[in-house]
Amino acid sequence: MEFLTKKEIAELLKCSEKTIDRLRKEGLPSYNLSENKGKVLFLKDEVIKWIMNNKKE
Repeated sequence: MEFLTKKEIAELLKCSEKTIDRLRKEGLPSYNLSENKGKVLFLKDEVIKWIMNNKKE
């Protein structure tokens, strides 16, 4: 199980952090570590699975 930051996920997916924010609104799985919109982490395997299941053809 590998947690990544928003920046790391953006680099992995070769997109901007703004795109990651948009994908989160569309259901990209993420974990908030504080109630005040603090640090957000992503499980790498969950993100890859979500991308594969939600890719647009």
